[in-house]
Amino acid sequence: MFEEASPDLTDEQRMILDGANRFVTEICPFEKRREATKAGVTLDRTVWGQMAELGWFGLGLSEEAGGFGGTLEDVALIAETLGRGQVLEPFTMCAVFPARLLVGIGGQTDLIEKIVSGEKLVAVAHSEPDARGDVTRIAVTASPEGGGFRLDGLKSLVVGGDHADVLLVTARLPDGSLGLFRLARHSESVTTEGTRLADWTSGLDLRFTSAIAERIASGDAMAHALAAARDEAVTMLCAECVGAMDGTIQVTAPYISERRQFGVPLSSFQALQHRMADMAADLTIARSAVLRALSFLGAPSAERAAQVAGCKALVQRLGRWTTQQGIQLHGGYGITEEYQVGQYHKRLLVTDAMFGSRDVNLSRYTGHMLSRMMEAAQ
Repeated sequence: MFEEASPDLTDEQRMILDGANRFVTEICPFEKRREATKAGVTLDRTVWGQMAELGWFGLGLSEEAGGFGGTLEDVALIAETLGRGQVLEPFTMCAVFPARLLVGIGGQTDLIEKIVSGEKLVAVAHSEPDARGDVTRIAVTASPEGGGFRLDGLKSLVVGGDHADVLLVTARLPDGSLGLFRLARHSESVTTEGTRLADWTSGLDLRFTSAIAERIASGDAMAHALAAARDEAVTMLCAECVGAMDGTIQVTAPYISERRQFGVPLSSFQALQHRMADMAADLTIARSAVLRALSFLGAPSAERAAQVAGCKALVQRLGRWTTQQGIQLHGGYGITEEYQVGQYHKRLLVTDAMFGSRDVNLSRYTGHMLSRMMEAAQ
């Protein structure tokens, strides 16, 4: 999660970054993405398998848990590179999020190993249509049924869900506690409706009608594991957004140097030089915010959640502004489906809808900081 020339990168991180850059350039160039979206492809299982072969899905997980070691900073390097490369495959939502969640609850080594190897694609069905960005509001219910549980309710925006082999579903138990349930995507009594999102990735809406599922965790421990995994996933999404900001600048700077108006390059106009400088400054601030969030992932839950929420609110604001400037500096060319810069902005729009909007996350962050100030004043 550093600039490529940063002296703070370790030798191992430079290798990870070099490998991720080669992957984007050789396996997932923008031209391939463009052709895939024209064909309606939102996830390529061959590409997913290649990502698994590189060991990315096990990065940041201990060997005891079924991973390959490494740190979350290493994972963020990959996330940023994939965001810069506009890779369609949902690395954060279908690899990082479910794997970290399963590690947190424990006892799911077999499924973790299948995620790490790429054998199984797992999606977490957590978001709900009536939650209004509040990730703690869970209305799907789970009732005992024979040796399992019966799920009823709606889940929305399950990214990668239409390609998943396994669904991990959060639901409320009769006593009001939270549970995590496992079932196959093609289970009976599960109605699905796929949606192509603005950035050409896919989301799935699920309706459970007495769907039988296996409970794999519940109670306070499960709720804590979910909150931790969610914060880690949000941080990786923010890293992807930083990659999108960086990509916007990398595409825009050469364009305004080559595009001529009134007989001179656009880059010769001081106002546009200042605009590009502001974009670069915002990129640095956003990258620093993600690094700060990464440093808090091991903090107590309340502080961790607040810092991650603050990171998402800030990165979304800076990211949307930066990508909007990229579009404006390209003129009408910037909003076409065939060109990269508009796709970066659409990615920011989609990530803003995940795990609460920037306004919801800003409210969460400011509420926590206000509480701390009031405690300190007493």
